[in-house]
Amino acid sequence: MGVFGSLVASVLYSFGRSLRFSIPEALLFVLLCLLGPQAELWWMNGNNESRGVFFMGLALLFALLSARHNGHIGYKVLFCVTMAIAAYCKESFALAIPAVMLFKIYLHRFYTNTTWYLSLRNNFIEGVLMTCVLLSVVIMVRLKNPTMNIGYAGVSEETRITDYLRTFLTFAGEDRLALIWIVQLYIIACLLFYQIDSLREFKTRLMHLAECYFPLVMIAALFIATQVFIYTKSSFIGRYYIPATIPVALLLVLPLYFVRKKLPDASRTSRATASIFLAAAVLLYLYPKAQAAYQSGRDFRVFGNEINGFLTAVVQQTPPDGAIVLVYNPIYDVETVESFRTYVNVFKSKPNPVVKLPTSQKQSLHPVRTAASVVLLDHRLEPDFLEESRDEFNLDSFTRQPIGRYIFYYRKP
Repeated sequence: MGVFGSLVASVLYSFGRSLRFSIPEALLFVLLCLLGPQAELWWMNGNNESRGVFFMGLALLFALLSARHNGHIGYKVLFCVTMAIAAYCKESFALAIPAVMLFKIYLHRFYTNTTWYLSLRNNFIEGVLMTCVLLSVVIMVRLKNPTMNIGYAGVSEETRITDYLRTFLTFAGEDRLALIWIVQLYIIACLLFYQIDSLREFKTRLMHLAECYFPLVMIAALFIATQVFIYTKSSFIGRYYIPATIPVALLLVLPLYFVRKKLPDASRTSRATASIFLAAAVLLYLYPKAQAAYQSGRDFRVFGNEINGFLTAVVQQTPPDGAIVLVYNPIYDVETVESFRTYVNVFKSKPNPVVKLPTSQKQSLHPVRTAASVVLLDHRLEPDFLEESRDEFNLDSFTRQPIGRYIFYYRKP
């Protein structure tokens, strides 16, 4: 996954350089996208976000190249293909399609110096195709999960509008991000008022800034809103920050670009001061992100050692043909249950039957009486399990082995 993470970083760096960012600005853009809790996509195997952000990065790059080459058909096709693949990697990327399409329209208008209407017409076919992709993803999700209230993630009918608003504001102002917005306002003021001679010049600058920057703010807000919609129930944790960090990173780096490009006549001291202010604010923002990335990597290593020891013990201590009773939380442990069953099927010459026993659901505990081993996927489930199964589960016949967060009972010889 480190190789794949490097590919993702390379694609995002290429996108930044294609936007005419300097090398430091492009590197900063990559860091802002990938540094933080979402850095776990560098070492987690098989997560959908790493594939999705790779193809979305390619889609953004092809959208930019299409705009710079006045709607070249080849880049349009590549954009549609890569964006569709990203959408089918995970629903969060599919929901970002409207914002990505608006960004593509914005790029076409910016590079061809044409009207919004002509840019929209130039991208009409891609818009129709991407709408079909989005609808197909939504239909597939609804068919696979008819009810949206089960599980820790997804969209719940019980979620209120205030919950979405709270999550949006939390994301927009997390850590020291609010400080960066303040510095950005300062830089925008510099762009508007530096060496201004007349009201007409001020209006000209304001209109130019509005055409260049403010549409990106609105597109980024729409992009983040789609991610808030899907992650309010679970909250933003770990890799779920992807792909919402992309528009945030773009907005944070653009002021540096504007200072470098739009104040060419300013003194070097003025430009350096503005750049230093923003760079210092960004570094203050990145520091806790680097700490979060380090902590996430360390926790993943510890968790990996725990789960390896746990699975090895289950395979070694459970006799052939012995049933394994798996006690789990039906909200949080669904993916773990399937992974466990797959592991047992692969590493046992004759797979053991796995009896799933979800908590908080009325179900017969009779399988516990004949089980060769009992696995609890969370140690916090043990008190309730022992209480509910006291008539079926003979503790004297089992050896208890705690391994990290897991509890493993296996029959004594």
